[in-house]
Amino acid sequence: MERLSKRNMRLILGEGPGSIHEEDKIRIDVVKEWSDIHHDINDGLPELEGKFNYIEAHHIFEHIESGKVLKGIMNGLYDLLEDGGTFDITVPYWHSESAVECIEHCRFFNENSFMNFYANPYGKEMEMKQFILVSSAIEPHVNHKQVHVRLTK
Repeated sequence: MERLSKRNMRLILGEGPGSIHEEDKIRIDVVKEWSDIHHDINDGLPELEGKFNYIEAHHIFEHIESGKVLKGIMNGLYDLLEDGGTFDITVPYWHSESAVECIEHCRFFNENSFMNFYANPYGKEMEMKQFILVSSAIEPHVNHKQVHVRLTK
């Protein structure tokens, strides 16, 4: 289990190329050179102890193969987020070329795809922890569109 003792820690899922280690963040990625914790998120979250005031998942959830795994990851991230912390998510917009051009993309998203995790009246029965929505929008990004969702706890 990875122990985290510092305040104001950031958790970055799939930071990708150009990623550098910084003292206030923990990077999880399937590519060893881009990570502090080398891990395939399709296996769920690695065991982490502590809380984060900021969690970022940019262009990672489209690689999650199973809805059950995504639900488990979202519930785990809820537990890792400090009260009042920010959870920042971006994924390719489903109607954008970038959503379907990568052979490893297996999930597709629109601006309402994460509402099960913040506005689901059956969240408790479905065992889905409920964040608070800050914003949800479709935004331009390089040569495509992306869904950008910001949540808090």
